[in-house]
Amino acid sequence: MHKPPRIISILILVAFLLYPMHGFAADLPQGGEVTYGNVRVVYGSDGKVLDIFVGSDRVIMNWQQYNIGIENIVNYMRDGGAAFVFLNRVIGGDPSNILGKLNALKRAYFYY
Repeated sequence: MHKPPRIISILILVAFLLYPMHGFAADLPQGGEVTYGNVRVVYGSDGKVLDIFVGSDRVIMNWQQYNIGIENIVNYMRDGGAAFVFLNRVIGGDPSNILGKLNALKRAYFYY
């Protein structure tokens, strides 16, 4: 059996080590399902922004995974700045990586 040249093995190892770790997970929350309240979820066309428009005082939302990539933004907003409480339940088995920005003028809670 022919072994690959050592230089190729070294280059593959270097490429793996230099690849940003946040690239392995989704860069924005995925698999959202509202279980209580009224919410509109809008992913930006550039794939870097997630806007969550809150339509009720209290919201519970389940997510399969909740990650925010290093250059990504998640915004929780409500018209008129009215108060709201938002419970995010992450039900997938993987840990979350919050490397980017999370903006919420009111309360956003996470439960794992």
